[in-house]
Amino acid sequence: MGSRRLAALAGVAACGAWYERHGFADVGEVGDLLNDDGVRRERVMAKSLVAV
Repeated sequence: MGSRRLAALAGVAACGAWYERHGFADVGEVGDLLNDDGVRRERVMAKSLVAV
């Protein structure tokens, strides 16, 4: 069935923690640059949709 992927705000601990509590994990990919400063990048996360 695959996985669900998303991009969260990097550097916002509460944002990443919320997604981790709901089964998402950081995939280690480099995300897109954020428009506000052109330096920080998105945090790419994924969650498996395979039934266990």
